[in-house]
Parts: sequence; structure tokens; C-alpha cells
Amino acid sequence: SPTTAPSPLLPGMNAIAIIRPALIDIMIGHSFTVVLIPLLIALFYFSTSHSRRQLIFILNVFTVSLAFAVGIMGDSRAINVMLSPLNPFSISYDMCMGVLGAVQSILVDTILLVRLTSVYPYSHVGPWRFVQVIALPVILKIARFVNLVMFIVALAKAANGPNPEVAFQTLWLTAPYLKIEWFCQLIDNIYASTLFLWKLRIRTKTGGGAVSVNSKRKLESSGFAQIPDSKSSSVSFTKRLKTLFWIAVSNFVFPALFSIAQIIVVYRAADLVVINQIVLANTSIAVIGVVFATVWAGSVKKRMDDAEAVAPRLESAQSR
Repeated sequence: SPTTAPSPLLPGMNAIAIIRPALIDIMIGHSFTVVLIPLLIALFYFSTSHSRRQLIFILNVFTVSLAFAVGIMGDSRAINVMLSPLNPFSISYDMCMGVLGAVQSILVDTILLVRLTSVYPYSHVGPWRFVQVIALPVILKIARFVNLVMFIVALAKAANGPNPEVAFQTLWLTAPYLKIEWFCQLIDNIYASTLFLWKLRIRTKTGGGAVSVNSKRKLESSGFAQIPDSKSSSVSFTKRLKTLFWIAVSNFVFPALFSIAQIIVVYRAADLVVINQIVLANTSIAVIGVVFATVWAGSVKKRMDDAEAVAPRLESAQSR
């Protein structure tokens, strides 16, 4: 029998082919967005007046706030696609989301760079060694920023040209800007994480080693728990280093895997929707990972401060 043509959609209804990717976007994006709220609360709760003045805390707060804003934008766009398919958001809206996503990735790697300087402090390694350590990450971030500006200019031209939607999607898939960003991101992440993990591994094996006053302050302000001064607390410090080591490993492994997946997918010229979903998951995991490490370090420091506050009272009670 001849195949019957599908019946037209009734007013107020939408095609499953349009709803499905939008629904997946909401499930991915919203799952990560709701995690950011308690994470931000915990970040402030476990911070101190001193830590809130540090660069790494400011970067964490800004990164979480930006990720939350992008998450709200993504949810709004997906809801609009499902409920108002005939009135889509403008191309500039999609361009803004893409640019903010790239900025998030650069901010996350900037946090990793700050952490790297905490284990290779200038006062300890000297100027030449310090420059050697940070040279590649700094160069990569400058290159990524320049590449991002060029990408924005290209997207703006595509958005203002004829048939902007097709031009936008073609540019997103075929232009070299995304490939450059993701390769630089992968190299940046691998370099900073490898050096950081290597240093942590050495300190874990040596039980923390000797830590100078300046290095101690640098470590504490960059996401480490308070560094103990007595030998009796060196064991607990080593345990915290091991925990931080595995947290750092997870911060490195998952974003690296997603970055590799991004590169593979974009070179295979896959669907733009799939690429966006991978990018969304990758960026969200990276943001949550670096902020979680800071929250964990702050929680450990808070417990140590509470224990130190209780100890004198216990000693005075025992002396009585």
C-alpha cells in the first residue's frame, strides 16, 4: 500500500525531532546548573576573610557565576525551542552563549595556573625557573584569547550576512577557531595538571616536606588546607595531600577526555547539536571540578581551625 504522508501538526504542537535535542540540552545543562548553587554557598561558607581576598577565590566565584548565567541562558533557549519553535532566539544569543563557554574554559585553566604557581612559588624556585614553569600556560592563554576574538569577529560577520543560520552553523563546524581552542585547551590542561600532580606526588611521598612561611601562605591562599607546623600533624597533612592529589587527577582526566571527544567529533563533522552537548558537559564538569577542590580545601581548613579553637579549652579543663 502507498505510504501515507504524515499529518500536519495541530496548532500548539511541536515535532519530536525538535523537542528531543532541546530536552537533552535541558537535562544536561540543568543537571550541572543546579549543582552550582550549593557549590557557591559552600565556597563562601568554608572561606575566610583572608581567603576571600585571594585571586583564586575571586576566580572561582566569577567562574561559578558565569557558568550559572550560561546555564540559565541554555535552559531558556531550550524551553523557547520547545514552546515557541516559530519564534527562535536570535543568532547573537547563540553566539553569546558560545563565547561565554569559551571564556569559562579559559577561566578554569587560569585557576589551574594559579594553583600551579602555588606549588612552584616565585620565592622558592627563583625567577628563571618560575618563568619556565608559567611560560607555556601564559602563551597558550594569550593565543586562546586572540583566537577567541578572531572567532567572535567571524561569527559577527556570519550573523550579519545572508542566511545567517546556515552561515553560523557552517562556520561553527568548518572554521579552524574551535579546533585551535580545543587543542590549546587540551595542551594547557595537560601541562598544568601534570606539573601540579607531579609536585603533589613528590610532597605526598615525602610527607609534605619543609614548607617556608611564604610558601605556606601561598599554598593556603591557592586552595590548600592550612599547612600544619608540628610533626604530629604531618601524617594528616599527607593524607590531605593524597586526597587533593586524587581530586586534581579527576579535574584533569575528565576534562581531558571530553576535550579529546570534542576534537574527534568536530573532525568527523558530526551534528552541531552533538558537539554543543559535549562542550556543555565538558565545560560544566571542569568548572565544578576546580571549584569543588577549593571547597574541599576550605572545609578541611575550617575543621582544623575549629579543632585549634577547642583545644585550649580542653587543655584548661583537663588541668583543672
